[in-house]
Amino acid sequence: MKRYLRVRVESGVAWPTKETTVQFRGHDLTLCPETDELGPTVLFPYNRLTADEAVELVRHFLSSLSWAEGRPIEDLEAVDGSRPIW
Repeated sequence: MKRYLRVRVESGVAWPTKETTVQFRGHDLTLCPETDELGPTVLFPYNRLTADEAVELVRHFLSSLSWAEGRPIEDLEAVDGSRPIW
């Protein structure tokens, strides 16, 4: 069954102003811009990982991005569900 993980971040890295999909370790991650209701987030649809593995993958991505940009990124909240959380 497909699951969806959304991780809200606080980022010192310039974040996209429109949804942008990037590949990381063979998985598609969507960087979602800040809205009036929600800060910048990473959306990760997955089905072959556990929830813990999905969170770990997103955190590794954020760590890699932070390191490459030389700026901080903090994950503030992770929400997992059977449908995309908007």
